[in-house]
Amino acid sequence: TPIDLTCTLGIVCPPIVSPMVVENDLEWCNAVVNIPAFAPRLCPNTTSALIEYQLSGAGAEGTSNNTWIIGQPSGLRYKVGTTTVRVRARAGSLLSPECTFDITVLDKQNPRLTCPTGIYQFGTEGTACAYPGSAAMNPAATDNCSTIGGTSPLTLNFSAPGATPSTGTTLAGALFPLGSTLVTW
Repeated sequence: TPIDLTCTLGIVCPPIVSPMVVENDLEWCNAVVNIPAFAPRLCPNTTSALIEYQLSGAGAEGTSNNTWIIGQPSGLRYKVGTTTVRVRARAGSLLSPECTFDITVLDKQNPRLTCPTGIYQFGTEGTACAYPGSAAMNPAATDNCSTIGGTSPLTLNFSAPGATPSTGTTLAGALFPLGSTLVTW
């Protein structure tokens, strides 16, 4: 039987909406994304082929970007951001055309603030009519995505009508007048 030399290795790409947009898993800065399976389309002269994928952009936990990895790109923990996924079939030195799509993981979990409880300061006769704030009056902030790209995305801002200054990022150095001042973060 003659071998069909015009057949080229192919890949069956499942229907995927690109970009595939998902929300992060609760308490994680990534999301497990399940993708339909890719399958090789073999030629009569090939008996088997491997599926391999390559990620670029945000990437996935435990994988290296821009490296071809044997297997399916499903079930991975894709990081917050956009990852481009390229998938192809390989049979020896034969490579199929690629299926390419984007996965975007959105961080939909708000940061948490732990504010100090009510702070009361009592002046004594003859002291100044303003009380200085301190960093100990700032809330503690945590976020499931505390760092993305090596920088902290959290910026705390306050509003305290009557204080000087009345807005800012820390209460250290702010002056509070006599009476009650509501600080909003």
